[in-house]
Amino acid sequence: MDATEDDAVADTPEAIAAPELLPGERLQWAARPRPWPVARQTLRALPIGLLVMATGAFAADVVPRAMLVPSDVLALLPIRSVGALIALAGLAAACTPFVAALLARGTVYAVTTQRLLVIDRAFVHRVASFAAEDVQAIMVTNERYDGSADIVFRQEIRHIRTSRGRYSLVKKIGFFGIDDPERVRDLIRAMRGDVAGVPSFLEP
Repeated sequence: MDATEDDAVADTPEAIAAPELLPGERLQWAARPRPWPVARQTLRALPIGLLVMATGAFAADVVPRAMLVPSDVLALLPIRSVGALIALAGLAAACTPFVAALLARGTVYAVTTQRLLVIDRAFVHRVASFAAEDVQAIMVTNERYDGSADIVFRQEIRHIRTSRGRYSLVKKIGFFGIDDPERVRDLIRAMRGDVAGVPSFLEP
């Protein structure tokens, strides 16, 4: 096996997940997500970003034009600067789904006999680990014509208080854009110890 083949093997999902295993832990499944289903989780940021960007552009250009007189050029620089910063923040938010799709190429999902792993290798190597007790309801959602789907196994809710009231933000955690979702769901159930409805060959 030459160096190219060695590199290809080392970059497989199984090879990436293997170093994360604990003593006595076995790898059951590993795969990469499809990029756009991952990006879909951040689509809410797109209209918000466009709105913020338009607001910033309005503050940076339209407002100073309406107020402009020769003596006010320097006085209006802070307004233009703040508007430009708001527009840039909006642009960053609007780009979030595209960045998420790009970063998904460095993500690996894995199911072991003890945990669920989300391995992120985009910039810094990070591993999110979920033991059986961390898994909530297992839902297969967004089933697609090509057989892929999303599996959500945990939801984290954040409550934010503002002057207009209290809002709840729900963060869905799972495996997005994966093939053979039914099999993966059964593996998660078996890992959690829920053998009811799990095929006999997956029972511990």
